[in-house]
Amino acid sequence: VGINDIYEFKDMLQLLKYDSVYGAFEKDATLIDDKLVVDKKEIRLYNHKNPSDLKLDGVDVLLQCSGVF
Repeated sequence: VGINDIYEFKDMLQLLKYDSVYGAFEKDATLIDDKLVVDKKEIRLYNHKNPSDLKLDGVDVLLQCSGVF
């Protein structure tokens, strides 16, 4: 599992925790290096503006939701 976004990792965490119409995120979420850890589950974070820079070996499903491509 991975997330690619143009934001810095610390900003991704901040948005996850507090930027929602549903209120603050209720689960434990932290950063460890390039991983977002939510309830002890690690999600690899990437910061590539161009998705073709991602190494996608073994990826079964990819959602590109920015509308740019």
